[in-house]
Amino acid sequence: MQGLKRSRAFVLRSVDQGESNRVISLFCEDGGRISAIAKGAKRSNRRQLKTLQAFTLMSVTLRSGRNDLLTIEEVSPICLYRQVLSDLRRMDVAAYVLSLLRDTLPVAHPEPRLFADLVRFFELLDGEENKSEEMLLVFMRHILAVLGHAPCFDQCGHCGRRPKLSQSVRFDPLLGSLVCSHCGHGKFKLNPRSRALLSSEWSLHTEDQSAWIHSQEELAVAQETLTAFAQAQLGRAMPARFMQGELGV
Repeated sequence: MQGLKRSRAFVLRSVDQGESNRVISLFCEDGGRISAIAKGAKRSNRRQLKTLQAFTLMSVTLRSGRNDLLTIEEVSPICLYRQVLSDLRRMDVAAYVLSLLRDTLPVAHPEPRLFADLVRFFELLDGEENKSEEMLLVFMRHILAVLGHAPCFDQCGHCGRRPKLSQSVRFDPLLGSLVCSHCGHGKFKLNPRSRALLSSEWSLHTEDQSAWIHSQEELAVAQETLTAFAQAQLGRAMPARFMQGELGV
C-alpha cells in the first residue's frame, strides 16, 4: 500500500527528467538526503510545485510507491530567506553549503540535529548583519564533524604538544591536525586569528559574530586549509563557488 509522509525540507538540487518531470534532491528533517520525482513540475500550473526552490524552508508531502520510489505530492513554503535571495554573496555561501550537503551526506540517513543547525544557519545568513564567509567556514567544519571528520587545531597530531593560542601553527590536511616544529612541517600556516576561526564550534545559539572580523587573506588561508582537509578526508573534490575569484580565494 502506498503511504504518505510529511517533512520539513530544503532543496539541494533539481534536475529535469523528460519533458515535464523533475528529480529533486532533498534534505529532509526526518529522512535525511533523498531523491523524489516532481511529476509535471516543468509544465504544471500547480502553485505547490512552483515553490520547489533553493534557499527556502518547505514542508513537503511524499508518496512512496513501488521500488521505494518517492513522489512529491504537495509543497508549502515555511520560510523564504529573502535577504539570501537578494544578495549574491549570501546566495553563493548558501549554495555552497547545500552543494556540500548534497555531495557528502549518505542517502536516507536521518540527521535531525544537522537539519536544525541548517535552519539556524539560514536564519543567521538571512539576518541584517552577518559575517557570511566566517559563518561558512564554521558551519562547514560542523558538517565535517557530523560526518566523523573533525579537524584538530589545538595539538600536534604526532606528539600531542599544545601550542599557545597566540602562536602561529602548521596544519597537515592528511593528518587532520597540527604538526609542531619538532615533528615535521604542515602544509598550511595559520596565524592565531585564522586558527581561532577554524576552531570555532557551531551551535544553535551561535549569534555573537563580533569576534569574526578577518582580513581577506586570513579568510582565504582558512578556506584553503579546511577545503584541503575535507578533500583529503573524504577523497573527493569540494563543490566550486561561482564567486571564488571575487572573494580572493
